[in-house]
Amino acid sequence: MVIVDNNPFSFLLQPLNGIPCIPFSAGQPHDIQLLEVILPLLKHLSKQKDVRPVLYDRFHMPEWFQKHGIPASALTSGE
Repeated sequence: MVIVDNNPFSFLLQPLNGIPCIPFSAGQPHDIQLLEVILPLLKHLSKQKDVRPVLYDRFHMPEWFQKHGIPASALTSGE
């Protein structure tokens, strides 16, 4: 399972399952993040037994939360 959101706090409880993205706006007709970034990543993840190591290597979200003063104890436990 993965969580795709422009607000990292949406995956605070599951930081190793989060995919941060930029906000989408219908007023941006040339927004290509979904097709060129997120969709290929989701296809790659669909072939993985466990998505957490791949997402950690790419985004380092537990460290992002720590950098912003949010306690990260047990966030990387994988439980």
